[in-house]
Amino acid sequence: MKRGLTESRRAADGNWSEAEVVRMAQEGDAAAFACLYELHGHRVYALCLRMVGDAVEAEDLTREIFLRSFRRIRSFRSESSFSACLYRLTVDLAFARLRKKKHTEISLNDPVESGDRSSRPLIVVPLF
Repeated sequence: MKRGLTESRRAADGNWSEAEVVRMAQEGDAAAFACLYELHGHRVYALCLRMVGDAVEAEDLTREIFLRSFRRIRSFRSESSFSACLYRLTVDLAFARLRKKKHTEISLNDPVESGDRSSRPLIVVPLF
């Protein structure tokens, strides 16, 4: 019997363990993956929001994290809990996003105003 939405929703009610829901998602049950999102989505978003400090960017990161999780769910090994792996992925992607934002890129084609004395170092990006 194929597990569907009804059984996957039981995980949110506490009738299925996280490991069972992960196994169902690995077997291709989209409803089980949706259940994982319901179980962990708010925590992932809250962590992203704390790390990046912007609601829109936190939403974008949350979508990216769950998209990567969905793509890689079949290779998940239950050596640690799914939530621990999801937390690690969240922290890694948020730090990567923060590292990208840290460097301000300025085109050499943009005119520089004489009164602009930024304390940040200028990073020159080659155009070719």
